Formats: sequence, structure tokens, C-alpha cells
Amino acid sequence: MTNEDYPRFYHKEPNGFDKLVLIILIALVAIFILCVRMGWCEEYPRNLWQGLIAEDTSGDYQTYLSIASVVRNRIDNGLNHGLIALKRQNLGQFVGQECAYALKIKKIDLTKLATKAIQEVFEDGKDYANGATHYEHTGVYSTPYWAKSMRIVKALYPNTRREITFYKQLARKR
Repeated sequence: MTNEDYPRFYHKEPNGFDKLVLIILIALVAIFILCVRMGWCEEYPRNLWQGLIAEDTSGDYQTYLSIASVVRNRIDNGLNHGLIALKRQNLGQFVGQECAYALKIKKIDLTKLATKAIQEVFEDGKDYANGATHYEHTGVYSTPYWAKSMRIVKALYPNTRREITFYKQLARKR
């Protein structure tokens, strides 16, 4: 019997090109899965609203807009989102407590504010940080070491304890 007698069982051995294509496809699928798991394929992190609230619990809409703009500028420049607050172990609990406090004491819905800021920045495409890719609460902390080689592009609430300074990388000379 030959393979021609049973064509449906005939199996052709893959050549070198077929193996290469298969390896590339497997690598692309693995990269895609890694990107989805790490959140790199998203336009912005799913829990960005929590990050905004955790970064600034004051409930100030202008601050949320500026921080969301920095996150978008970072993502657009190929950087990670940069929100340290998203790494909190108790993020959900912390944000829940802050939201409950703001609603009870200040009558402010932080979730709505943060969500609205994300929509305005990511969906409407507005930039409230003047292209900044970094920021620091300089009213509380001193100028960070990493900002020494950057230029200041915006400051919110200057010369107060609430001051936030926004930085952008200097253009490199060629």
C-alpha cells in the first residue's frame, strides 16, 4: 500500500519554512498573551481610576486630569504607566475607604471624578500636563533625583503643601 491509496491519511513532513512559520506563530501568540497579562496591550490600565484616587485622595478634578495626562503621555512614549499607587497590596480597600470618606465628609464621588478624568484624557484626547511624562508632589517632597535632568513643564498649586510639579525629558542633541 502507498500513500496514494489512502490520501486522507497522507501526512507530508514539514519543511524548514513550515517549521519557521510555526515557530514565529507560537512566539507571536506567546508575546500577545504576555502583553495582555502585563496590561501592555491596553490603552490604559483597567484600574487606572483606582490609581488616580490612590495617587491623590483630595478629590481634585484638575489633579486627576493632570495625572491621567501623564499616564497617557508615558504610554504614548513607550513607557509603563508609572503609577506606584497601583502596586499597593491593599489598593481596593484603601480606595474604598477614601471614596467612602470623601462621599461622607466632602460629598464628592471620587469614582465619578476619576472616571470622568480618564474619559476626558484618553477618549477626548486632551493633555492637561503639557506633555509631561513624570510628576512629583513637590509641596511635600523635595525635587527627586531623576528630575534633575528634566525640565519643568507645569506646576499645580505652586508654593503650597499641595504643589505638584510635572517634568518632561529634555530633548537630546544629536
